[in-house]
Amino acid sequence: MTMKKLPILLLFVVIIFNIRAQVSINTDQSLPDSSAMLDIQSGNRGLLIPRISTDARNVLPSPANGLLIYNTTTDRFNYFDGNFW
Repeated sequence: MTMKKLPILLLFVVIIFNIRAQVSINTDQSLPDSSAMLDIQSGNRGLLIPRISTDARNVLPSPANGLLIYNTTTDRFNYFDGNFW
């Protein structure tokens, strides 16, 4: 690598690591709300949460606090509060 390319490469790396991306999923090309990490917009569709059985839920390794699933055994939403589902 030549010495001329090194500053450009370093600048590129600094820019990449400083980008804070937000994601918007939509059909109208609108930007995500500034307070949201993920902004989903639709006028005629919904969000499908992961669907698993009670048995599969109970063997999840180290579920995160607030993890949300749709329980196909009970036909209800479950979330993990850090101790219990």
